[in-house]
Amino acid sequence: MTDETNADSVVETEAANEDTQASTAVDAAKTVTEATVDPAPAQDPTTTPDPVPAPEPAPEPAPEPAPSPEPAPVQEAVVIPEEPLEAVKETIVEKISDVFTDVEKVFKKDAASEITGFQALVSDLNNAGTLTQKEIIRVFDDYVKHMDVNKPMDAERGIKYQVNLWKSILIVLTKAPREEFKSGWNLILNYFNTFRDTVFSEAYIHRFAAHWNISTVELKMFQAIINLLHLTCNPNTRQVGLKQVDMEKTLSTGFNDEARQRIMSFYQ
Repeated sequence: MTDETNADSVVETEAANEDTQASTAVDAAKTVTEATVDPAPAQDPTTTPDPVPAPEPAPEPAPEPAPSPEPAPVQEAVVIPEEPLEAVKETIVEKISDVFTDVEKVFKKDAASEITGFQALVSDLNNAGTLTQKEIIRVFDDYVKHMDVNKPMDAERGIKYQVNLWKSILIVLTKAPREEFKSGWNLILNYFNTFRDTVFSEAYIHRFAAHWNISTVELKMFQAIINLLHLTCNPNTRQVGLKQVDMEKTLSTGFNDEARQRIMSFYQ
């Protein structure tokens, strides 16, 4: 009995020792923790916490300075030698002369082309045209050939060719078949338009008219018809030319009713 009691006493003593050791270990651990971690101070509930300042923005890098512009090269002054006034005038005259020469070449080229086309038309009409057209071609070609402005011409022969030309125009106006008048008058207009700057120009068409052996009335008729042909021969400007013509006055002297009717009908 005594041995059992002693045994129990030993067991209890060992258990108590174990509990004491465990408690001592826990207390030691608490002491170490409290020694290494400071507790957060208690905050007064009536005090507003200081605001946390926002972080300052990082400063932007300063821009690199622009390179200085290179200085412009210094241009040397151009010295223009002074020319004598007479030399300058001669240079200007030469340049103007060159311009007129070029323009003259262009006009001559266009005129030559126009004459070539007209000659082809005349050749066709001479073969297949009306009798009125063929008679116009005979008289007008003869006039263009002999009254060339570059050929010398005496008054006696000049009057003969001009009178023949006028008689041919009168025949078309008064005696040609009515059905042939329009085509015949168109051909006369073509002749005047093609040679408007030479034999049929105002400077040459009247040069021997003052010496004609005809009446004053017939001379006025000639002048009136030549003026009408000049103003209306170009088909591109015919309507403009007609506005400058007083048709009643043009046909009032010497022309019979047949001639007036044909002309008025043609230009309507």
